[in-house]
Amino acid sequence: MSGETDLTRARICVSFSYRRPPVEHARAIGAVLGAGCEYLRLGSGALSLAYTAAGRADAFWERHMNSWDAAAGLVLVREAGGWTNDFLADDGLIAGAEVLAATPGLVEPLRGLTGFGSAG
Repeated sequence: MSGETDLTRARICVSFSYRRPPVEHARAIGAVLGAGCEYLRLGSGALSLAYTAAGRADAFWERHMNSWDAAAGLVLVREAGGWTNDFLADDGLIAGAEVLAATPGLVEPLRGLTGFGSAG
């Protein structure tokens, strides 16, 4: 994990799923830019989680991921000392869920951004 604690120096991977309205993705990008962060979209949530675990990115967020795309990456982040939301809550294994993964010092600031960590 990167160990970053300042949102203005953070690189956040933001991914997109067509299971959620596109306006949510646009709002997420706006929130990231409004907080002074840099954002990346790698086209793969699994790769984004691996980048977060390796410290190449400071966090990853996607409003909806399927378990087969998220499970291994969530383990990588946790094993690297990072934080992840409880993906398996509310039937995430079967139905998919929101994913927020971050270096520990950015968890609370990221959760404070509009739409992050508050599925629905």
